This record gives sequence, structure tokens and C-alpha cells, in this order.
Amino acid sequence: MGNTESLAKQRELVAESGHSVKLSLEHQIIHLDKLQGSAGPEKIHKSLAEIGSNPNFISAGVLIHKSRLFDEALFAQLEKLLQNGLGRFMGKKVFLKKLAESLLTKFPEPPTKDAGAQDSNKAVSCILAACRLGKIKLDQRENEFKNWQEYLNQFLTEFEMNPVLSRPTSFYCQDEELKTIFKQDRILQTPLKLLEDSKSAQAVADTIKEDQGLFNTYMTYLEIIARISNPLRIPDLSILFGDIGDDNIKFDIEVAAIIPPLVTHEEDLLARIIGPGNSVPENFSLLDEFIKYIKARKVSLRPTAESGWYDYSTWSLAPLVSLSSMVESKHLEIEEVYADLLEELFRGRVKRKENEKNGDNSEADATKSESGSGSGAGSESAPPRIQVTIEPSLRVEPLPTFYYRKGFSYKFIRNILLTIFEEDDLRSVKRATTSGEARIDLLAELEFMENLYYGAHRCTCGDLGMDPAQTPENSESVFETWAQNFLTDPDLQPDSRSMIPIAYDVEKRKTRVRCFFGWRKETIQIAFARPPEVEIYSKSGKKMARKDLWLRPTYVGNEGQTSDEISYSFTSKVVETFYPVIDEIEVEKLLDNKAFQEQLDKSGISSFY
Repeated sequence: MGNTESLAKQRELVAESGHSVKLSLEHQIIHLDKLQGSAGPEKIHKSLAEIGSNPNFISAGVLIHKSRLFDEALFAQLEKLLQNGLGRFMGKKVFLKKLAESLLTKFPEPPTKDAGAQDSNKAVSCILAACRLGKIKLDQRENEFKNWQEYLNQFLTEFEMNPVLSRPTSFYCQDEELKTIFKQDRILQTPLKLLEDSKSAQAVADTIKEDQGLFNTYMTYLEIIARISNPLRIPDLSILFGDIGDDNIKFDIEVAAIIPPLVTHEEDLLARIIGPGNSVPENFSLLDEFIKYIKARKVSLRPTAESGWYDYSTWSLAPLVSLSSMVESKHLEIEEVYADLLEELFRGRVKRKENEKNGDNSEADATKSESGSGSGAGSESAPPRIQVTIEPSLRVEPLPTFYYRKGFSYKFIRNILLTIFEEDDLRSVKRATTSGEARIDLLAELEFMENLYYGAHRCTCGDLGMDPAQTPENSESVFETWAQNFLTDPDLQPDSRSMIPIAYDVEKRKTRVRCFFGWRKETIQIAFARPPEVEIYSKSGKKMARKDLWLRPTYVGNEGQTSDEISYSFTSKVVETFYPVIDEIEVEKLLDNKAFQEQLDKSGISSFY
């Protein structure tokens, strides 16, 4: 988590009797368990606004869903800024228009059917097709552009007939502008075989290089997508920016793209497991293998100097499946069923529960309440009249490493954007939310998200008795203020149940979608596996001697006590919190959010399975 700062690892409370209790948390261990729900179908809430009152324990699921909604809207807004331009950044729309008009002077006619391999003009075709898909009008070269219409029609028909490439996914389905940008950029990702298309690929590269505005926009855009997403999978056209007559230019790189696709950890892992070029085995789950590798520490998720936002996001989620290797593990003891819940959060698939039965935890509760006896009091002696009951205190799910890394990822993306855009320009932009335009500007929201997660980190470190990483002290109050009113959060309050396409299966002719069905209630038991050390002070502030303190598991009676004796006991507590219900399913027909919500209200979740 980086450098840490030392804070007082203490918790103070005041007993009903007026005595002051100080707890030393440094060596405490918190036990977490997920209790089973009641039998019968569970209630799924449309939104957190239905809950009514704030839970006193905030799940990581709430924070993860908040970030998911924010991130989708953030990147949707960034895609529009990159398309239309902002401040000193030209934008892809102007870039493609100028580039296409220049290329039409060099290639006024499309390639003929009997043209050789080097005359395929595929790179030029991609630029012109992108203009068509992006609805970019070429004012100066309209006649030449018309010469290409028939050729482009065929080119784009082949593209549209491949739904794996042409069907928008994820947040690109939000509106028509984003769908247009998706298709335009997919065409620009077309692999170019340099040996077969050397003439037009070199012409596109030369045209970009010769115009300072085009060059700056192209290089800046490539830097942006690599930093806000991940490193590029194949080379871009900058490899052709050398002098035309330079003998050192070698076409040993066979494939490039105008805008290359991106690399992910999962793709690297898949290549390691099955080998390059081999087919994926039947029933193979890459996500299952990915989780196994993380748990076994066979793959490093730590971001590198080349890493983009995607790497940082994956790195932040790793504690959900590898908690035992995190610094907070020495303060936590978790049951397997609770660990399964955290793994569901990592997978992004927190499924509905089916007919769980109540668990009888009375014996476990008694065991936990007796845990960690430290000061010796014989069980045969009667306890004193004054008794203090001490229970664990957790305000948020205890995953400090996750919260710190997530906060750092927002700091990372904020700094990247400030290297591309002017601060005043970002202050003028507001993202769209499910309930309308955001209340504050984009840069302010990024600052808030950074401090929200840093604040959650500091809060949970304080609850566990850990030193937090170096983070802004005021971030804790940012989180606490949000936590008191998170049911009214503009991202979480509305009904945001949705069906989002993520992939298309050509053989099945079905679309794989990620569905957010609503919110389910979970019951978590929090207990002391090892209790904190206790000091008790009288009403006058005098520390009471150890001989006057009794550690008792239960109240037996008050016979034989003296007035200056006091007993304390540890107990567990049960909290209720909420998690998003998310699953991936295959559907024949995509539904917009309104239709999806109507079918849920009418027929329930089961109608989608």
C-alpha cells in the first residue's frame, strides 16, 4: 500500500455507567461470517432508495457498484471528448476529416479488382469507412469520395456481417453517438498486413507525419488510449514514420493498425496456458484460471510503467480473491462462505440466492462472545454490578488494500487527463448519470472518487487497528459524510437495473449480456477472534487497577461485588448490508433498460434463466 503513517490504534467508548473504556486495537483479530437468509424467495430491491434507512455497515459491493456506474459514465464522456475534441486536443472527428481529404488527393479512385497486393489500399479504405461510420462529411473532396461509395458499401457490408466486430458492447450502447464511435473505431482497429498493403499504409503514415496538427493529435490519442485503457496489442502506424528512403526501415513487423486494440492480463494468461495459436479447450473458463493464478501468486498484477487504467483496476480488485496475502490479513479471520462472497465481487457476478435456510448460530455466538480471555477472573466468582459489553466496530467492509488501490487508480486517471487537457477545460465538462447531468464537473468528481476510496481505506484501517497508507487526512471525513447519505447518491439512488451486451456468439446467435437485477440483503456476523486490550477509567478519569476489572463471558448475578469493581465482556454483532445482484447470461433479444425493468417487474429474475 506504499508508505504508511502511524496513528493511534485505539478506540474509545463510554459505558452506560459513565466509565470511559479505551481499547488497544493493534493485536485484535476480527472474525467475519456470512449468515444464511430465510427460506423462500428473497426480495430484490430495484434501487437503494427502496431501503429507507442507511445500513450501519457498508459493503464493498456498494462501493464497487458505485465505481462501476461512475466509470462507465466517465469513459462514455471521455469517448465523446476524444471524438469531438476539447481545448487544445483536435478530436478524432476533425482528425479523420482532414486525413481523409488529404488521402483522396493521393487515392481518388478505389483499387480495381485486378490490383496487386500492394495496391489494396486497405489503410485508406479504413480511414474513409471510419468517416462514413462516424458520419463525418468531407466538404472539399465530395466528388472524389463519391468514387469510393460502391467500394465502401461492400467494405462496410462485410464489416456489418461480422457481429463480433460490429455490434457495440458495454457503455457504447448508451446512445447513438457512442454506438457510432464504437463502429468507427472498430474499423480503425482493422489489422493491416504491411507487406500486402505497404503503399496505402505508408501513405496514411506519411500524411499524418507531414501535418503537425494531425501528427500531434494521432500521437496524443494513442498515448491517451494506452494510459486510460492498457498497452496496445499490435504496433500503430508510427512505426512507418521513418524517412521513405531509409534503408533501416524493415517490415519485420507483419501487422499494424491505425488504432490498435488493447492488451489485458487475461489475454496474456490465456496465451501462457494454452499456447499461441492453439484453440481454447471446451468448457475452459479463463476467469477461473485467472483467479487460481492470483491465489497461487503465479501472476503479478502490480502495474508497470506501461500500465493503463485497466491494469490499475484489476490490481485494485485482487484483494477480493487473495485476502490472505494482504497486509490486513493478520487482523482478519474469515469463513469460507464469506470468502466466496468476496470472490463473487471480483467476478462481477453476485448472483441471487435460492431458498437458503436459517442457520442456528447460537452456539457460535456464545463461542465468539467468550473468545480471547485475557485477564484472569475465576468463573466461580460473582461479577460486579457494573458491566461493560464490548462489540466489534466496523463501518465498512474491511478491505483496506482494495480501497487504497482503487483510490490510487482514480488519482492515476486524473493525472493522465491533466496531461492531455487543461484544467479549466475539464472543469467545464459534466458526465451524464442515470438521473441526468452530474451535479459537479468531471475533474471534481474524479477528486471526490479518489478521496471516497482513500477515506474508506483510512476508516477501515482505524477500525482494524492498522496504520493507513499515506493518504489525505480529510478523505476520511469525505467518506464518512458520503456514508451517512449514500442512499441518496445520484448514481445509486435511481433504478439503474440494466442489460449490457458484452459479447456475441456467432454459432449460437445469442448475445452474452451482463445484467444488473437490483440489490439483495446480506447478514454478516462480526466477532472477535482475538479481542483488543482493555483499559477502563472512572468517571473522574482515574485508570482502574487491573485487580478491579473482571473479564466475564456472561452475566451471572451481582452477589458479593464491591462498589469499585467493574466487569467487561466481548460479544459479536450481526449487521445487515446490501450487495448488487449481477449475472452474465445469454439472450436472443437485447432489451433496453426500460424494457428490461418492465420484464423484471412483471415476471421476475427467473424469466431470464
